[in-house]
Amino acid sequence: MGYTIKQTLRIEMGHRTWTQNMLTSRGSHFYDGSAVVDKCANIHGHTLFASVTLEGDTLDDQYFLMDTDLLGGAFRPILDDLDHAFVIDRSDPLFPQLEPVLKTSNLKYHAVDFSPTFEALVRYLHDRLQRTLDEPGLKHGLRIKEMKLLGEQTVEATYSAPAHGSTD
Repeated sequence: MGYTIKQTLRIEMGHRTWTQNMLTSRGSHFYDGSAVVDKCANIHGHTLFASVTLEGDTLDDQYFLMDTDLLGGAFRPILDDLDHAFVIDRSDPLFPQLEPVLKTSNLKYHAVDFSPTFEALVRYLHDRLQRTLDEPGLKHGLRIKEMKLLGEQTVEATYSAPAHGSTD
């Protein structure tokens, strides 16, 4: 049996999910007309909590899987990119108009290659942090067991990577 350690970090960010259309999305048969069809296509923000659970088979010589302060340090560059930033998809039809405004106004933004839904963001966070943990010289046999993104205390997106050796 292995060990796990979990840490949760707070992120304040803005975005717009320009691909949203409740009339055509999965579950559209539940749409009753009470919500704006593409409300999340508006620019808006969230307080998010990114929760990462690391797993490994052994503890280090100090009896840690990984100290949470050090885990926070591994996560810091990712948080620095996203915290208090506007996250925008480079494929967003408004990107060519918004990027110059963001740049000339010296506003913080982070461009990605996907519509920044909670589900896509949690996968992005997972993959970036796992790449950091896998960097040469940092290999400790640690794996991300689960990454969660909790928004507004009411929405939680989770990504669990396929088991080692599995293909996805």
